[in-house]
Amino acid sequence: MFNSQVLEIGIGLAFVFLVASLLATAVREMIEGLLKTRAIHLERGIRQLLDDPTGTLATKSLFDHPQLYGLFDGVYDPTKLVPFLRKNPLSTRRRQTQVQQNGFVIKEEAKRLPLLSRFPAYIPSRNFAIALLDLVGAGGGDQRASDSQLMETLRANAMTLRPGKVRDAILVALAEGGNDFDRARKSLEAWFDAGMDRVSGWYKRESQLVLILIGLVTAVGFNIDAVRIASTLASNNSVRQQILLRAEDQRHALNPGRPTPPDQKDIEDAKASLGTLIGWGTQPDPAAGGKAARDASEDGVGRIALMVAGWLLTAIAVSLGAPFWFDVLNKFMVIRATVKPYEKSPPEGSEDRRGGKPVAEQLDETAPRAAAPPAPEQPGREGPPLGHVRLAVGVDQLQSPELFVNGKPEPLPVDGLIEIPLEMGVPHTVQVTSRNALGLRRRYEKTITLSFDNDLAPVALP
Repeated sequence: MFNSQVLEIGIGLAFVFLVASLLATAVREMIEGLLKTRAIHLERGIRQLLDDPTGTLATKSLFDHPQLYGLFDGVYDPTKLVPFLRKNPLSTRRRQTQVQQNGFVIKEEAKRLPLLSRFPAYIPSRNFAIALLDLVGAGGGDQRASDSQLMETLRANAMTLRPGKVRDAILVALAEGGNDFDRARKSLEAWFDAGMDRVSGWYKRESQLVLILIGLVTAVGFNIDAVRIASTLASNNSVRQQILLRAEDQRHALNPGRPTPPDQKDIEDAKASLGTLIGWGTQPDPAAGGKAARDASEDGVGRIALMVAGWLLTAIAVSLGAPFWFDVLNKFMVIRATVKPYEKSPPEGSEDRRGGKPVAEQLDETAPRAAAPPAPEQPGREGPPLGHVRLAVGVDQLQSPELFVNGKPEPLPVDGLIEIPLEMGVPHTVQVTSRNALGLRRRYEKTITLSFDNDLAPVALP
C-alpha cells in the first residue's frame, strides 16, 4: 500500500499533468477550429467506405442528397479537392491505388479540405442510410405502396450497380431486411457506424500524436519538468502540502467532463496555483533538496539530460488527455481520504505489549483511579457553532507577506499552512498583503462563509 508521502507526490504530479493537459487541449481545439481535421477525416472515411477515391461518384451524389446537404453550408465540390490529379496521370494512378488498397489520405487533399470550412464534422447514420437507399431507388418516400414492393425495387436496382463495397453492403442489408425496409435501413446504419468507428480511430491516433507535440512545446515553454517536480515534492514538505490543498480546492473546477468545461480563467488560475513548480527561473533551492540537488546543479550535462527527460515524460503524460488525469487525481484523493495517518487505528496487540495495568492494580479492585479530566466548557453552544478553515498561503511567491482575518492580523507560519477557527454561517474576510518588486503593496482577498458542508475546506492564497 502507498505510504502517505508517495501518495501525496502522486497527487501533486496528477494535478500538474491535469493542468498541462488542459493547456494542451485548449491549443488542440484552437488548431481544430482552424484546420477542421474532424471534417477532413469524415470526408476521407466516406470516400473509402463508398469505394470512391476521387469523391466524384457516389460520394458526390450522397452529399448532394437533401438528407446530407442540409447538414452544412455550401456545396461539396470534389474538383476543388483533387485538381492536382489531372496534372500527372502516373501520380494519379499511383495515389488512387494507395487510397484503394491502404486507405492513405492524399496530403494535397488534406491541404485543400480546410477551404471547405463549413463541411460537417458529424453525419447521423440514419441520414446516411436513407440517402443511400433513396439513391439506389427508394425515391417517393412515403408514397410507396408497400415494403415488399419497395424492397423488390431496391434489389433489382442494386444488382445494376457496379461491383464493389457499396453494392455488397446494400445487398447484404436488403437480405437481412427481408421485406422490412426499416430493418434494411438499420443494417446500413450499422455498416456506416462501423466505418465511422474506424474514422474515430484515425482521429484519435492523430490527436494523440498532436497532443504529444503540443505537450512537448508546453513542457518546454512553461518548464514543466516532471522529474524536477517529483524531486521538489519529495524533498519539500511545505510545497507538497500547498499543492495538495490547491488540488483539493480547484479540481472540481477543472473537471473536463462537466457540462461547462473549464474556461481559460479556470486553467490560468490553476496554472498560477502551481507556483514555483513550473516556469523558468523557478528552480528550487539546492538546500531544500539536499546533496542530490547540489550534485545535479554541479553536473551540467546530467542536469540537462534530466530536464529533457522530464519534458518528455510531461509530453507523454499530456498525450493521455485531461479526462485520464482528472480520474487519476480523484482516485488518489479518495485513497488519501481513507488512509490519512491521523485517522488510522492504533496498533493492537496483547496487554503486555500495549502496557497493561499493573498487577497490584488489577488485583486491588478498590485501588484509586485517576479521575477523568472535566469536560471542557463549550460556550459556543449558545452562539454560532465554530468551524475551521485551512489556509495555504504561497509564501514562496510573496515578499513580506502578512495575514489578516476580519481585519485582525494573524501569525503566518513559515510554510504558509495554517488552520483558523471561524464562526459558521457568518461571512469572513481573509486577506494576504505583500510587496512587489517596486515595493508597492499588493493585496489578495477572499470572503469565506463556513457551513457544515465546507468545514475544514482548503483555501489557497493568492
